[in-house]
Amino acid sequence: MPQNKIPKTIGFIISSIDSSYRDSLVDALCNQFYAKGYTVLMGMTSHDLKRERELFVTFSQLVDCIIVISNAEKYEQIEDVVPSDIPVLFLINKPEGTTKSAIMENDYSAFYQAVVSYAASHHHKVAYVCSNIKVSSSKEVLKAYVDSLNSSQIPYDDSLIYDVMDNPEFDAGNLVSDMLCKGCGAIICTTPNITNRFLDYLLFNAQKNSNHPISIYGYGNQSHNLITQLNINIVVHPHNQIVNLAVDQALYLMKHPHQTAHRDFLVKGKLKMYTYDGINNP
Repeated sequence: MPQNKIPKTIGFIISSIDSSYRDSLVDALCNQFYAKGYTVLMGMTSHDLKRERELFVTFSQLVDCIIVISNAEKYEQIEDVVPSDIPVLFLINKPEGTTKSAIMENDYSAFYQAVVSYAASHHHKVAYVCSNIKVSSSKEVLKAYVDSLNSSQIPYDDSLIYDVMDNPEFDAGNLVSDMLCKGCGAIICTTPNITNRFLDYLLFNAQKNSNHPISIYGYGNQSHNLITQLNINIVVHPHNQIVNLAVDQALYLMKHPHQTAHRDFLVKGKLKMYTYDGINNP
């Protein structure tokens, strides 16, 4: 054991805290570990893979277990710095090819249902907006989006795929203008921050866009919705289940340090529909 290792300490590597959902998830996870007598060391990467690699190296010398919301597309991008002598648990995003356990949100069926239900009563196009199209969570929702378009006989249009590239301050107004010009009537939002950015823009520009109502299918949490999210269709996630799984699995891995088999845990999101037609037509 390294001399500078801190007893009963968890390392938590996060990509960002850019929404109330992720903020509450991090808080709840830390609080559960605190209640069990653990210290949590937290490092933020701001979606920078180089920073993620640095934190793996640092935490490997200090902690008993690492939980990471990774920004890596493939495991080979970080494999050489992921420790082999302490447990590592991936949360939300799982790099392709990883040999470590992961807890992921499974939103395929919820977003598939969102597009199909919209297409059944509308004739407009649907836009897809993600943050880093290469990570596993974005790929899953993109597959649901494409499959649901096909089943609804809506032509796939590559120009309606928007990747804001981990930019929390992206210009939602410019994107909405572009979408409306292309005949869009709905937006699939794949992260909490993307959902909030579009909501903020549309709520403050309702009069400007009154002739072109646009529906949002957003990303949220069953127990920590923002007030503004109460009037939109949203894929909700069982916050407590994710936290409990992460804590239980981390404790299990620390008690069984020689465990070589890895497991993936899928937590399903559910589409929660509201009776409205566009942000401007409640």
